[in-house]
Amino acid sequence: MYERHFGLTERPFSIAPDPRYLYLSPRHRDALAHLHYGISERGGFVVLTGEVGTGKTLIARSLVGQLPPEVDLALVLNPNLTVREFLFVILNELNIALPKRTRSIQALVDALNRYLLDNYARGRHTVILVDEAHCLNSLVLEQVRLLTNLETTREKLLQIILVGQPELRDLLARRDLRQVSQRVTARFHLTPLTAAETHAYIQHRLQVAGGNTHLFGWGATKLIHRTSGGIPRLINVTCDRALLGAYAQGRKQVGISTALRAAREVAGHSSHKGYRVGAIAAGVLLAASIGWTMSTHVASDRDKPLALTDVGAAQEPAITLLSWLKRNNATRSHTAMSDLFALWGVPLQREIDLDACEQARDVGLQCYFQNADWGAIQRKNLPAIIELTDTEGSRYRVLLRGFDDRQATLQAGRKQVVFHIEDIDRYWSGEYLVLWRPPAIGRELITPGSQGPAVDWLVRRLDRIEGRPPSTFEGYAYDDALTARVRDFQRRFELADDGIVGQHTLVHLSAAAPDPSQPRLKQHP
Repeated sequence: MYERHFGLTERPFSIAPDPRYLYLSPRHRDALAHLHYGISERGGFVVLTGEVGTGKTLIARSLVGQLPPEVDLALVLNPNLTVREFLFVILNELNIALPKRTRSIQALVDALNRYLLDNYARGRHTVILVDEAHCLNSLVLEQVRLLTNLETTREKLLQIILVGQPELRDLLARRDLRQVSQRVTARFHLTPLTAAETHAYIQHRLQVAGGNTHLFGWGATKLIHRTSGGIPRLINVTCDRALLGAYAQGRKQVGISTALRAAREVAGHSSHKGYRVGAIAAGVLLAASIGWTMSTHVASDRDKPLALTDVGAAQEPAITLLSWLKRNNATRSHTAMSDLFALWGVPLQREIDLDACEQARDVGLQCYFQNADWGAIQRKNLPAIIELTDTEGSRYRVLLRGFDDRQATLQAGRKQVVFHIEDIDRYWSGEYLVLWRPPAIGRELITPGSQGPAVDWLVRRLDRIEGRPPSTFEGYAYDDALTARVRDFQRRFELADDGIVGQHTLVHLSAAAPDPSQPRLKQHP
């Protein structure tokens, strides 16, 4: 209905699990990597859990489209079945002929076993993916466990992937199902999107639908994130209603009031959540009005910078944060990115047809986006680009060069100014970007049970961080002891302590023992 009005080729916020619209936030990327790892390991269970609407099914559908050609998949979408019905579905999905004389459970299992042995002999791999796995009853789940006993003398013949709501974790924690839990080789829990990820998610879906990525104003995006709790399905429904509302009003952009009406419709006027939506919206509008008052009144002493340095220039009078941002053209993201590249000794080329992060990859660096707090930035100890948004929706990107508990040094071009943390917090949503240099280990995921140069690098990196003598030994195994060391490191840096080294953990491992040439945040005296 509204597609032509907004220049869209299709509705961007359909709740259908279309893999084209998968937005790979760091957590979604890690979840997909865990599933790929589980398939490559051949054997046992892989478990993916998450709240309703967080994107589990979409990740599973994306996985199906990325499976290697030698993998045969049985997809179980409705697991609320008896044991016999469950086996019937698997045999039907794999095109296995049903036994003619008897349809007993043992006969069905024997037919599946013959198929798996034949598949193995032909160099093929069989995977069963169960969506909504929290609906499995204990008898079916026990039968699924028994299926993983089908094996040769060297490896398992069947890989099981369970995807479900958090109740699946509770189900696997039951004592009578501990044998199932002990066979889980990889687990991942999918969490909702952060505020920055919600903004990027909305832009991503608009871009896939061929439209303007700025159809939602700053305040509207903030409100949608807070009322949806970062749940992609709720974001979709709210955005779809908001676009319909803006179309009905003849508007070309969704504002706070339109987003508020959409959120109320989604929540239901009489529900408890409906009252919560109203309270959140009032808070967003109040924050905007307070921010406007602060920005239009004479600056207080605390609004002024604590110090001002201008490399190669004379001292300037004290100025407010917003006026400094505007004077130094901080709305141009290229300036901040150029400053960050320069710290790594790399020039940013504007004239070539590559974005900054693609240019970074060409010189062995990577961009790392995140939405967190000052503590998270401090733990990485890397100069960061932060995005500040004023009450009019204007966005400013500046380089964070250093900070302590009460003040931070911001840089725009050649100018560096120290401001109070509280002043920056008024306009910072928590979004930031850092550059980091990934280790040359030939893989993006290091998992328990593996061996090779990546594991050797991991041991040496942990030794350096923990102050142990350097080792020249090669051939370490990612055993239980190393897993315990990794999990301890992850807990210290407030990461998910799953013992699996993905991008989040790699960034922190790199930052915790930086190379001498790596730029770091300055600490104020």
